[in-house]
Amino acid sequence: MEAIKMKTLLVFPGKHPLAEEPNSPRHSWERERPVPPLGIAYLGAMLENDGFTVSLLDCNLSNGDSTARQIEQADVVGISAPSIFANDALDLARYAKQSGKTVIVGGPHATISPSFFLEHDCVDFVIRGEGEYTLLELLNEIERDGDCEKVRGVSCKREEKIVHSPDRPPIEDLDSVPFPARHLLDMKAYLRRWRKNTGTTFVTMITSRGCPYSCIFCSKEIFGRAYRTRSARNVIDEVQLLVNDYAPDFILFNDDVFALDGRRVFEICNEMIERKIRVDWGCESRVDNIEPGMLRSMRKAGCRRIAFGVESGSQRVLDFLNKKMTVEQIRSATRLAKRAGIEVTYYVIIGTPCETQEDIELTRKLVSDEKPDYLSVSFFTPLPGTQAWQILENNLIPRDPDQFDYFNSCVFKHENLSLEELKSARISILEEFRMKALLRYCSSPRKILRVLRRPRLYWSYWKWMLNV
Repeated sequence: MEAIKMKTLLVFPGKHPLAEEPNSPRHSWERERPVPPLGIAYLGAMLENDGFTVSLLDCNLSNGDSTARQIEQADVVGISAPSIFANDALDLARYAKQSGKTVIVGGPHATISPSFFLEHDCVDFVIRGEGEYTLLELLNEIERDGDCEKVRGVSCKREEKIVHSPDRPPIEDLDSVPFPARHLLDMKAYLRRWRKNTGTTFVTMITSRGCPYSCIFCSKEIFGRAYRTRSARNVIDEVQLLVNDYAPDFILFNDDVFALDGRRVFEICNEMIERKIRVDWGCESRVDNIEPGMLRSMRKAGCRRIAFGVESGSQRVLDFLNKKMTVEQIRSATRLAKRAGIEVTYYVIIGTPCETQEDIELTRKLVSDEKPDYLSVSFFTPLPGTQAWQILENNLIPRDPDQFDYFNSCVFKHENLSLEELKSARISILEEFRMKALLRYCSSPRKILRVLRRPRLYWSYWKWMLNV
């Protein structure tokens, strides 16, 4: 008779995850439009396929009592640790250890700094980098009372000394990784909140891993620089599954650089068209990977929105960020996408260390000239493990990353601009964009009709814009 495998709980933390009341996010849209944590869903799928009893917990949809109860029912507790939730992950680890559980921590902050967790007696193992195969092998070693130190990508404590096994290479065959175990999450709760607050439903998926570029603010601890892709057939198999199981109104391909491999984009679009899958979708891309034929194919396959990380309208700032692109490429990609009938989102950063008021005005002009359909403006935020962190670590105002907030304030002493000047610049760019966008909508019968067809979807967007 086959032995029963350990009950494993995989947790994505929120702020103050053991508080009595459900977590109160810093921004209303985090509560109104939550996104399932695909990282623990991928891990759950690997373990489930190997016969483990697995549960997934997103603390952003839970309260402290429920979180504590689920921890108490598990044998092993695995905790994801983004840098902004590192202390919250540690709180969960302490509770789990007090409850007698084996505790494993992974994710970006654990990969950057295993010692941050292992110097506390509440953490048994840290997983570095991609976790699917590492966690599976580690749990099997724990079950057979084997040698956990031989598992690649693991850090642990032995005789009061932190030891690290060799790094695990990136997963080359992404098609070998099972689809995320979304069925272990309360998908109805996510979809219900989206439907209630936007009138539409939204899910995400990832079709590639890694990014070969070197933007100074970008963290690559988990997926690395090596760009690896899933096959078009594998991608569309998951799209079909999402459509069949959840009937979403919109799917976001949440890759860092979805359009990096143009041939694969054509293959994905052709596969979707051939299977007659009808669902709106969007992606994120660099502006230098865009060409007209690819955009037309994307639009034909259902792409409704593309997001560009434009960051700034100043070439000097783009060069400082090491974006390896030009302002003219931003303008060209925007016009090509709009010409293909695809809405454009701009991600803009305010407060890059070298930035001046003149640079901000160039960003304002870019937004005003090119008229993206959607706009997000955040503050330059140096995360641990990035080049930006190395540059600014000694100038940080809050020293702890869990106090960082991309949309609230700059977190370091800027050399050229005060905190109030930076806040004012962000709000004024958003307000100017909002006013001009409203005028464009009001003067366009086509856009008015689009709003009337999906009023709650567009109301959600404008509600967010009003809350700059």
